[in-house]
Amino acid sequence: MSLSAKAILSWIPHVAGGRRELPTIPVYTAVARFRDSQSGELTCDWSLVTRFEEEPRYGHDTVVRISFLAPDAPVELLVPGFQFDLLEGSRVVAHGRIVG
Repeated sequence: MSLSAKAILSWIPHVAGGRRELPTIPVYTAVARFRDSQSGELTCDWSLVTRFEEEPRYGHDTVVRISFLAPDAPVELLVPGFQFDLLEGSRVVAHGRIVG
């Protein structure tokens, strides 16, 4: 099982409750709320390290490499098809989908 995965992020615009500005640093850490790829049900929340493979932009998917911050996190979630939301506090700032 891989300790990281490729994912696609879709950023929520500020007017819809997302961030005022997108991250400008190459590594961004936030809480991720994972959802089961089949049922869409909430599975768990974990701190996720996001490494940008390209500059994030509103209205465009952003390719990233993700991994868990905690060494004992459930790496079985890092498989294609799993979806997650990135949160800052209780606010969802991006939707993600693992692709590889």
